[in-house]
Amino acid sequence: MDPENVTIVRDQWGVPHISGKTDADVAYGLAWANAEDSFPLMQELMLSAKGMYARYKGSDGAPYDFAIQAFRIPELVEQRYESDLSPAFRDYLEGYVQGINDYARRHPEQVLVQELFPLTGKNIIQGYCFFLAAQTGAEEMVMRILDGTIEETQTAEAPGGGSNGIAIRAHRSAEGETLLLINPHQPLEGIGSIHEAHMVSEEGLNIHGGLWHGSVGVQTGVNEHLGWMSTTNGLDTIDVFRLEMHPEQENLYRFDDTWIELEKWEVKISVKIFWFINWTVRRDAYWSRYGATFKTGNGVYAIRMATNMRITAAEQYYRMAKATSLEEFLAAFDLQGIPHENFIYADRDDNIMLLNNGLVPKRNPKYDWEKVVPGNTSETLWTEFHPVEDLVQYLNPDCGYLYNTNNSPFFATCPEENQSPTAFPSYYGFWVGQNNRGRRVEAWMSQSQEPITYEAFKALKYDRCLPDNSPSLAFLREIQRLDTGEYPDLAETVATLRAWNLCTGPESFGASIFHLLTYHILTEKGGNSAMLRSMEPVTFDQAYYVEALAYAKDYLERRFGTVHVQLGQLLRHRRGSKDLPTGGHPDVLGMTQAIPDKDGKFRAVVGDGFIMFARFSTQGVAIETANAYGTSQNPESPHYTDQMELSVSQHTKQMTLDEKAVLENAVQVYHPGQSQ
Repeated sequence: MDPENVTIVRDQWGVPHISGKTDADVAYGLAWANAEDSFPLMQELMLSAKGMYARYKGSDGAPYDFAIQAFRIPELVEQRYESDLSPAFRDYLEGYVQGINDYARRHPEQVLVQELFPLTGKNIIQGYCFFLAAQTGAEEMVMRILDGTIEETQTAEAPGGGSNGIAIRAHRSAEGETLLLINPHQPLEGIGSIHEAHMVSEEGLNIHGGLWHGSVGVQTGVNEHLGWMSTTNGLDTIDVFRLEMHPEQENLYRFDDTWIELEKWEVKISVKIFWFINWTVRRDAYWSRYGATFKTGNGVYAIRMATNMRITAAEQYYRMAKATSLEEFLAAFDLQGIPHENFIYADRDDNIMLLNNGLVPKRNPKYDWEKVVPGNTSETLWTEFHPVEDLVQYLNPDCGYLYNTNNSPFFATCPEENQSPTAFPSYYGFWVGQNNRGRRVEAWMSQSQEPITYEAFKALKYDRCLPDNSPSLAFLREIQRLDTGEYPDLAETVATLRAWNLCTGPESFGASIFHLLTYHILTEKGGNSAMLRSMEPVTFDQAYYVEALAYAKDYLERRFGTVHVQLGQLLRHRRGSKDLPTGGHPDVLGMTQAIPDKDGKFRAVVGDGFIMFARFSTQGVAIETANAYGTSQNPESPHYTDQMELSVSQHTKQMTLDEKAVLENAVQVYHPGQSQ
């Protein structure tokens, strides 16, 4: 691979626009540009992929190194790399790993663990398998097996508090355009935060979007023909089995009428204990016909999931990025590599689609798959997955819109066109509720049948209000009804809540009190974040409300001298020397999750890390984007914080897929390895 065939253009925001003759050239350039912006984060992901995280993180990294070996991910990739991945994609991977290896060789002072390099294409695929296993709930299942709570219920909690995708057909658009919102809600910093990039080759690749640091391509974005957004869904794609062990002979488990010996091997983990000194830790690992197996004092359990069986996720994203039509986009799903995501799609031909995608096993319906199932019979050993055509999907609904906010796929469009969960096996594990963000989308879309302007579409994304009909606000209604004559010290606090309009903009006074109330409930009282988006009313006793109100009142008075505090004074968007007021809540469309900072204010840590608006028309596609902080993770870079004002003011920057326009507005143009 010749770096002279790769060109990196940096625009005024530092966003890399990477071009090359071949797709593999562009993969090389993506690896290089991503490393320039966030090499430490990329290495953390890759250390996990190689089972070397403990060499960097010490004992905190040891569970990850054990898990990647216990789930036999390296063996899976070794066995299937040549057979399951196309030659073209393997060439693409080789371009990527050459780029990251060359960067490490040219910048040895930035390498976290010397033994990490060189990386191979197989290492990259191991990283995808491991990351997706965690995303589908493997980490949670292992922890519940080990702490003895797995028998209570197997099903993981409903999908998390973030990510929005909305698609609107041209007849619902005032400008006659097909609109797409791409809005993943991810950690704003660290592993899981999003890098923005544009990739274009002479082999037909031309994609702009977001990716995790260390990913080999765009995972949500727009090309010249189409675009997509993905949101986490609640499909049940992972199962736990309780093995029946022999009463006398160790490591024998029953399977139908025979006893089979558990496979056992020793896992060796190198753990950093002091500076450059490592200590080798040895642990036994086990494997049964069901998969990775764990022996505990409560029994022996096995975990079975798609990410122990498929390695094609990265290539599926690559094929999606190169698709030029709905048919080609759907053809990428024949790989069935991505185990656990909804996809909201739009294109230039005015198609919109929602696919409730997941690698759902074909299970025996006689068993209760929400719980641990018997691991002693071939009746529970599933071996196949439902094909894409068996999944919930919508295409071009008459009412002209589709959306997902991590809510149920049965709230996806207008009520008369929503599908029913009764049409699908119960073991799919659908979360059938509606969350607050979904309720707000429905309210916006049902207010009028008049066409929606583009500016209104953007305003919908940035909406920070909770819906009036949210069952999760039942506790707030009870607080607002408290008899303040009985609690005169809280009268002013209750009055502020009574006057609150349920919006969480930075100018709101009531939102500050509500923020502290929910924080107190979730942390001090051990509440569950699902309560904030529950479809069931959440209430407590009056003494609990009085305690929470007193906490909020005391918190504000001690730090600000009054309970009349705007949310933007309490909730901050911070990085480096910048400290800006912001707003939001864990389940509003303009979402923010925050944690207390040292000065008692709250710092946003999860939310709108990346936003993209796409407008498809006969003239092509127009793109606007925004990042929470900036393109670079380097505090010395001017692009470390240069988008923070855009973020808090709810503005965007113009982007383009046109190479000529990119070059006309270039700030830097260089080949990898050249000094900038």
